[in-house]
Amino acid sequence: MYLIGLSALIATLWIADLSNTISDIRSVNIQIVILLCLLQCITIGLISSQWHIITRKLNRDISYSQVLDVNMAGTVVESITPALKAGGELTKVLLMRSRWNISGSDATAIICIQKIISLFPFMTLCLASLGWIIFYGDKQTESMYIFTGAFILFLGIFTSFSLIVMFPEAMIRFTEKFPVKNTIKVRISNNLSDFRDSVRILKNKNSYIPVLLTLSFIIWGLFGVKAYLLADAINIDLGVAAIFTVTILSYMIAMVPVSPGGIGTFEGSILVLLSSMGIASSLAITFALVLRFTTYWFAFLLSTLYLAIKKVADYRQPDGNEPNW
Repeated sequence: MYLIGLSALIATLWIADLSNTISDIRSVNIQIVILLCLLQCITIGLISSQWHIITRKLNRDISYSQVLDVNMAGTVVESITPALKAGGELTKVLLMRSRWNISGSDATAIICIQKIISLFPFMTLCLASLGWIIFYGDKQTESMYIFTGAFILFLGIFTSFSLIVMFPEAMIRFTEKFPVKNTIKVRISNNLSDFRDSVRILKNKNSYIPVLLTLSFIIWGLFGVKAYLLADAINIDLGVAAIFTVTILSYMIAMVPVSPGGIGTFEGSILVLLSSMGIASSLAITFALVLRFTTYWFAFLLSTLYLAIKKVADYRQPDGNEPNW
C-alpha cells in the first residue's frame, strides 16, 4: 500500500517537473502555511466537539479532553493505514471501550452516527462538485468515469451506514440466516441488539442533529476555505467554485482505499483537475503538496506530538502509575 502511494506521488512529481515545483514551493509565503495550520487546529477541535456532543447524548460523562485523546490517536492510525479511515475508527472503538469504560455497541453507535452526519454534507458537496464539472469544467470521459465511480462507491457506503442505523432490526434478522454455529450467531445477534439499543437512545434525542450537521458543513466549508486561501496566495486565479470543486473531488478520490491516507491519489487528482483548467503542472502540484501538508501531515504530526506529550505527562504523575497510551 505504501509502495503504491509513494509510486503515485513520485509519478505526479515527475509529471509536474520537479525543479519548477521546488521553486514554486519555496515561493509560498510561510504566513499562509501557518494560517492554514491554525485553521486545521480549528477543524480538529470542531470534529472533537461532534464526538463530545454524541457521547453526552448517550448519557456518558466523558470530558472533551478524553474525546480529544481518542480522536488524536485515531488520526495517527488512520494516517498510516489505507483510506476510508477504517483503521482509525477501529482504534477509536478500542480506545473508547478501554479509556471511557463503555460497551462496544455504544462505541460503534457513536462512530456510525458521527459518520452519517459527516458523510451527508460531504456527499452533498461531492454531488454539487460533479455537477459543476459537468456544466462548467473538464468533460474528459476518463476523468468523469473515475470521479463518478468514486461518488457511487461513497454513496453506497453512506447508504449502508444509514440503513444499519435506521433499521438495526433488519440486520439482526439478516444475521440469523448466517450459516455459522449457533454460539457465534447468538453473540452477533446480542451485539447487534445492544447496538440497536444504543442507536435508539441517540435517535430519541434527535434535537442535537441540526447542531452536528451545522458543524459538519462548517468543517467541510473550512476545507474549501483553506484551499481557496492557498490558491489565492500562489496566484491560482480560478474562483471559489472551481477551487472548492477540485478540492472536494480530489479528497473523494483520496478516500478510495488504494494507499495509506490517500498518498499520491490526492495529489494526482488535483494535478489532473487543475491542469485541465489551464494551471501549470508545477503550480498545481505545489498547491496539492502544501494543502496536503496542512490538512494531513500537520494533523498527523500534531496528533503524534500530542500523544507523546500526553504519555510523558502520564509517566510523571505523582502516583507513579504507568500511562494508558
